[in-house]
Amino acid sequence: MPVRLGIAGSLEMARLAHGFMLVLLLGFGLISHLHVPYYLGLAIILVCVVVQHALARRQDPVSLNTAFFRMNAVISAMFLVAVVTDVVLP
Repeated sequence: MPVRLGIAGSLEMARLAHGFMLVLLLGFGLISHLHVPYYLGLAIILVCVVVQHALARRQDPVSLNTAFFRMNAVISAMFLVAVVTDVVLP
């Protein structure tokens, strides 16, 4: 799919997918009745997604590697920490 869209189209598709992901994560927090720790984690995830897209726009191999592998690892870990912290803390 990204090959057909080109670089600009692929970046736009990724931006839309990440926006949808953030809406789903917000919905998850609301449905699960999570609290401040979760939403602080969600805010950090939002910042990570913005940084990821800024890095991807550079289009050099090092920035792309950082954007797609390292930032996704940070986002996943932050989500885990946010959920566990919210559930464990009273």
